[in-house]
Amino acid sequence: MVPYAPDYEYAVTRDMSGQEALHGALAFLRGHQLFVDYRIRRILDPLGTTIGYEIRPLYDFTAYGVSDVMTVSYKLVEKGVVQIHINLLQSVQNYFSD
Repeated sequence: MVPYAPDYEYAVTRDMSGQEALHGALAFLRGHQLFVDYRIRRILDPLGTTIGYEIRPLYDFTAYGVSDVMTVSYKLVEKGVVQIHINLLQSVQNYFSD
């Protein structure tokens, strides 16, 4: 899994158990003042096999008008490489632009 972003915009941590990864991700998400909850979803390959998990933050609805502020998509770009595209919803982008 490779984010569609410059290397300086994200970090990769390797050799963690699933439990360690979950605790690290939740610690990171809880650091945001508007974080209220999270959602976990399986990421499937075209054959329906689980290839990873997405831990998605949910924010205070009153801040942005929605709790889930992102669109996320996954694209198989070559054998064994999945590209991740993450964008803010247009309404949330407008909030930060105003």
